[in-house]
Amino acid sequence: MAKKKSGNSIKKTTGAQGSKLATKSDYIKMKNEIIRHFYEVAEKIHQDVAGANKGEISFLANKQDDHEKRISRVEQKVFGG
Repeated sequence: MAKKKSGNSIKKTTGAQGSKLATKSDYIKMKNEIIRHFYEVAEKIHQDVAGANKGEISFLANKQDDHEKRISRVEQKVFGG
């Protein structure tokens, strides 16, 4: 048997198991939990990407330094400096 209830409750049903549907406040709590979880995941992704970019930039800087050293060695051998 189903009946509508005014106020905060959307709908209540009593079946064989006596189940109850979620109320409006339950939906608001679930929505807020989903939004909070979304922000946590977004922040985690942001931190991961920032860390990956920092690592990549330092890797490129190290490569550039190695590249400069190689050029110097080649120039010394070629030009006898």
